Amino acid sequence: MKYACIGYKNNVAGLANGYYIDNIIEWDGNTETFDPGGNFQVKLPEESDKTTSSLGVEYHANIDGQLASIELPAVGDKYNSDTGAFTRPGSDQVIWGANITLL
Repeated sequence: MKYACIGYKNNVAGLANGYYIDNIIEWDGNTETFDPGGNFQVKLPEESDKTTSSLGVEYHANIDGQLASIELPAVGDKYNSDTGAFTRPGSDQVIWGANITLL
């Protein structure tokens, strides 16, 4: 399973203080055998979660009644621990979050 490991960044040039993805790892979720580090570890979807539509073979979600392809978070994306949402620095668009359900 893939997990985003998230750490707190403070006083980093060009970034607002907050939580950012430091690393994406393959991990079974067992903290007794491995400490992934960071303040949070968020499980990401698997390849098997992709679906096929007229948009292609991608991760799809139904957002506000519209089918949309979803971009998974990547290293450097900002994490809001209150909402569970990820945003790209320089953008306020949510690319992944607690309110997004894969089809």
